[in-house]
Amino acid sequence: MSLPLSGQQILERIRAGLDVSYCDIIGMNQFQGQRGSEDRIAALMAWALNNSGDVEGGGGEVLLSGSLYKTDKFSPSFHVVDDAIVTSQEIAVRLPSGLVTYPAASTIIIDAVAAPWIAGTDFAIHAYPDGLYLNTSFISDGIAVVIGGFHYAPGGNATGTTGGNTTPAINPFSIWDLNFRPSCPDPRGMFLYAGREWIDIYLTNDNPDVYGTSAYLRPIADGSTSPIIPAFYGGNGSNRYGNLNWWTCSELAAAYGKTLISVETMVGATLGANQGTATVNDPTTTNLLVNGTASGLLTSRYGMIQSFGAMWIWCSTKGDASDQFALHGSFWDNSGSAGSRQVFWNLGAGDSYNTLGVRLRSDHHIS
Repeated sequence: MSLPLSGQQILERIRAGLDVSYCDIIGMNQFQGQRGSEDRIAALMAWALNNSGDVEGGGGEVLLSGSLYKTDKFSPSFHVVDDAIVTSQEIAVRLPSGLVTYPAASTIIIDAVAAPWIAGTDFAIHAYPDGLYLNTSFISDGIAVVIGGFHYAPGGNATGTTGGNTTPAINPFSIWDLNFRPSCPDPRGMFLYAGREWIDIYLTNDNPDVYGTSAYLRPIADGSTSPIIPAFYGGNGSNRYGNLNWWTCSELAAAYGKTLISVETMVGATLGANQGTATVNDPTTTNLLVNGTASGLLTSRYGMIQSFGAMWIWCSTKGDASDQFALHGSFWDNSGSAGSRQVFWNLGAGDSYNTLGVRLRSDHHIS
């Protein structure tokens, strides 16, 4: 007997206007081991293109119950080409009005009113029946569906070992979609590190309920400017923690579905920033300033801003003592020794100072 159609063959038949039966999908699934998951996804996407309802697998599993379908689940649906954001592959999106497909290399339409290009802004990609649009709102309007987004950083990522620059740019590591994103509820202001975890671009600010944990030009949370207690813990929007020790940082992170970062991750994620550089002055806010001048020196190859030399960062890595946890990177008044491998172990989890801050992370979600 002949082998079932491959996922790519099924997709090509649909595009050509030829009929494809669900039996073709079932038959292809029986050969999934030989053909691989990408081929199965292509077949399921083909079925989605030809049907308005959800598809159930033989075991009762809902295979197409989400809003976004794509052939390559191991990469985001969008990428940067010549400073523009475009689709990296063909995608199908379930809208309230039905299923709509968008071909690879589709340009995202920019509305200057809904999506002004302001440095340090997070953008959402809205799928409408007539195209893909940028907006600073992350709320769907009942016609469109938010399917992804990215961060427009105040400066470009490092390309070598001397930091980035001060030219606003899309951080390519910040691009996410519904099926390729941080596992925390809010994906804004994060970058994907080494394909395995998402890290906040900015140091944690003092009011994450309002700005999210990672935002540009916001007061940095530290022992002097402690964060406002999240509503998650019954905060009223004005009462603050009494400190920013390790325990407070861990509690704060959990309110947003995040955790502290390990030393091992910080060592790699901060590479590309100019080793031995510190901000000289207390940075007070999340910014690009080094010694009072805008600079990309402390931006890493992944686009982490104030990578080190701004605040000591509480980490999840435990020391020898029962209440001892690592601090990474050094603070503003430590030029020469601030860097990716600078780690301090001599404080306890209950200590809190104006030189100690925090940065948060989330697991990577693929579906």
